[in-house]
Amino acid sequence: MTKKAIFLSILAVMCACATQTSTIRSDSFSQLFQQRSGLIIPAEVSGDENSDCRMEFNDTNGTKQFVSFAAGQDIYFVSLPAGSYQVTKLICGRGNYAVENQPAWSRFVIYDGSLSYFSLIRFKAQDQEVIFQYPNRDQSVAMFKKTWKMLSTSDRERLVLAQDGRKLTEKMQDIQSVVLFQYSHEQPHGFDDIKAPVLECQQKEIIQNHTTLGKTQYNLIYQKGNLSKMMGGSRATNTYSPQFFECVEKAFTQFHPPAEKDIKLAVTL
Repeated sequence: MTKKAIFLSILAVMCACATQTSTIRSDSFSQLFQQRSGLIIPAEVSGDENSDCRMEFNDTNGTKQFVSFAAGQDIYFVSLPAGSYQVTKLICGRGNYAVENQPAWSRFVIYDGSLSYFSLIRFKAQDQEVIFQYPNRDQSVAMFKKTWKMLSTSDRERLVLAQDGRKLTEKMQDIQSVVLFQYSHEQPHGFDDIKAPVLECQQKEIIQNHTTLGKTQYNLIYQKGNLSKMMGGSRATNTYSPQFFECVEKAFTQFHPPAEKDIKLAVTL
């Protein structure tokens, strides 16, 4: 099972320099886009109805803007010009989480004529703190499907992943909640030596890449304690990052089961 990555910050002063960007919420999506480009943000705010949560971001010129989210769960559209943007702060009331070191999830691009999908953001307002929670994979895909249902057919065709512009029209596969390992015959000795690092790769990917849609599968053959053949690992039907594939393939290579017999192993990620 994946763990929630939770970031806490203490009281901070809210910057008054940012300009609020107007949003349109999901109940108006049917009459919304008309070929406009912009950002789609599913958001969930846990707290009382007076919770004031927002995402602050800069464009390449350093111009600061922010989007406000109401208590509860909804999907927001922000009309933005084409260009690159960087999330800098997540704020609830007087609590402030500064986004540092520009993690991959915090960078987004608006493409001319496209709708950039940011994936689910979850806030929890708690006294003078902000708790920002990464959604697990089931929560991510549930919100994506909810967004998908609210869009017209033409707008679905324009939907891309905000971080890299990859089209999401073919990314509606069910997401595995956990990594699935399958063996020929019995489980190999030292199984945790391969399971633990693969799950660690998955956890890192979920933290860095919110929208981990789709699946990929590997078929592995180990002979005399070493990996002799690795098949699969398609990059075409998912939104995993190149670093994820490097991580899991390194884990497969470094796994050395007992040498007395051959082992066939299938891993679905």
